[in-house]
Amino acid sequence: MKIVIIGGGTSGSTAAFELKKLNKDIKVTILEKTSITKYSPCALPYVIEGKLSFDEITVFTEEDYKNADIFLNLNTTVELIDTKNKSITYNKDNTSNTIDYDKLIIATGSKAFIPPIKGIKSDSENPEKQNYLTFTNMKEAKVLFSQLDSFKSVVIIGAGFIGLELAWSLKEKGKSVSVYEMQDQILSGFLDKDMAGIVEEYLSSNKITINTSKKVSDMSELKDFDKVIISAGIEPDIKFTGASSLNTNKGIIVDTKMQTSNKDIFALGDCIEIKSESGKNTIPWLATSAVRQAKIAAHNILGEKEKYSTNQTAISRMGDLFIGSTGIKEGTSAKYKGDSKTDGYPGNHELYVKITADKEGIVIGGQVLGNEEVAGRLNLISLAIQKKLTLQDLSEMDTCYNPASAPMHDPVSVAASICLKKLKR
Repeated sequence: MKIVIIGGGTSGSTAAFELKKLNKDIKVTILEKTSITKYSPCALPYVIEGKLSFDEITVFTEEDYKNADIFLNLNTTVELIDTKNKSITYNKDNTSNTIDYDKLIIATGSKAFIPPIKGIKSDSENPEKQNYLTFTNMKEAKVLFSQLDSFKSVVIIGAGFIGLELAWSLKEKGKSVSVYEMQDQILSGFLDKDMAGIVEEYLSSNKITINTSKKVSDMSELKDFDKVIISAGIEPDIKFTGASSLNTNKGIIVDTKMQTSNKDIFALGDCIEIKSESGKNTIPWLATSAVRQAKIAAHNILGEKEKYSTNQTAISRMGDLFIGSTGIKEGTSAKYKGDSKTDGYPGNHELYVKITADKEGIVIGGQVLGNEEVAGRLNLISLAIQKKLTLQDLSEMDTCYNPASAPMHDPVSVAASICLKKLKR
């Protein structure tokens, strides 16, 4: 079997390695338009902060692909996808080539969304010549890293996870940072306004200026700053030859098997659109989602029947604060402020948990904020959503207790109890 993968990022490369694990005899070829092998985009803000290096966030080297018997083609541009004859024409080293496939995986990722702002000067091939950066890939991250000593103040347009993580990283490097967000709150795609307010207060107390309900329409509005970074979100990169043969909306439409409208073509990662647990179409931007999709697709290509589902479980860190969300926000909610350890024990921190349920009391969402023990509780809520557990289930949960590590009353269980009482009123 011959499998071609367009895109060598997180989902594309994961699929390639998984396929070779499952069947060493299949031929796997990757066509990647950049010169960069798989790395962790989520780690880029921490490279800017100095916590990691660019080498440390590289996941696979060219040698790794070679050792796995994966044919990796970097600096390769797809020119034509012929779905009828199951072939792909691509350009490498200014030479046009054709490759056949039995199954095709599209993993072209995403690109930065640039809002309509007057005065923008774009040059995607040479980001150092732009009057802004988007910080969506390693190329632009390296440009920003090389310029750290050349500026003192920076504006970040957009207050999502990446924008705020970068804001913190630049603040740690001694920069004056202001964030502009057109919505009336930060992290609007992840947190309710009350939970977002806790994060905003934390960032403001650490000398990061937050401006909500502020739409930037002209670059001249930002003349008092010497660096502008646009972090206003991303959009699926599906503008390649052959996309018209597939069902698309904002992204390529796939089913739970990661299969497109063409039975021989699968799609993964930031370029897809799929129904979430809520029944709404969603674009799962997360690296964890991409990895799971890749493994599911690999198994299904080889004849198995695995299904993908997503709660969009995400976590971020800004300084000492960890911020997590999972599931959906619409429903009956209750918030509880508890402790990460026993109250009074050295190192105890406040922990905020918000639980959301539907009218039947089934858990459908959750948000967790705190200095520690956030990821585990977030994963617990995510599992509750997947298994369709109820508020009653969480409120009756048998939890551990130790003064140094866990409070007598776990905040997740308490939040569920409060939400249950609210639902019964």
